[in-house]
Amino acid sequence: GCVAEASAESAAVSIAVLPFTTGGADSTNLPFSDGFADELTTALGKVQRLSVMSRTSAFNLKRNGLDAREIGRQLHVRYILDGSVRRVADRRRGTASLIDVGTGKEVWSDNFENDALNRDVFTVQDSITRSIVRRILPHISPVAVASSVKRTTDNPEAHELYLQGRYFFERRDSAGLRKAQEYFRQAIRTDSTYALAYAGLADTYSLQSNFGFVLPASH
Repeated sequence: GCVAEASAESAAVSIAVLPFTTGGADSTNLPFSDGFADELTTALGKVQRLSVMSRTSAFNLKRNGLDAREIGRQLHVRYILDGSVRRVADRRRGTASLIDVGTGKEVWSDNFENDALNRDVFTVQDSITRSIVRRILPHISPVAVASSVKRTTDNPEAHELYLQGRYFFERRDSAGLRKAQEYFRQAIRTDSTYALAYAGLADTYSLQSNFGFVLPASH
């Protein structure tokens, strides 16, 4: 009756975001593709009644070569968001698809294109997040969705540098952490108010010390 309907209405809907493929052999676009999916994971995770699987679990299974539906089964989620991005000159073209794990059917998809050198990417992320939430949570408040897509910088160059930093940070080796540091520093030089870049830089110092790649400063 009414109690069951209310319970169903308030239950969380589970979803996992897979790393977007780059299309072809363009490995230079990997930092953006991974970062794009990572930021969609973060945005969706801020929406009430959405249960979003951790980035690490989803990314690892995708890189093990499993298809989207099998990944969804292993993660026990209802929906999978998958997609691809490829760069052509100064444009990025991509597609995003929402897959119902139970039926294997694509329940929503969209193509997008953005100028790789300007802030169109923020608009694309906003649009994808809002479209997905409207599709699987049709009664959610627009205010709740708007708060989930709050930007951490309005500078597209700083954002691109930050994504490069996060990509190399995830390698978790000495060379990767050094590269990550440099990208985070460049992002900070580009936007001195970019809090995530400062946090990323702090993370690299912490891991370098924990892994013994550098010695803690002595006093």
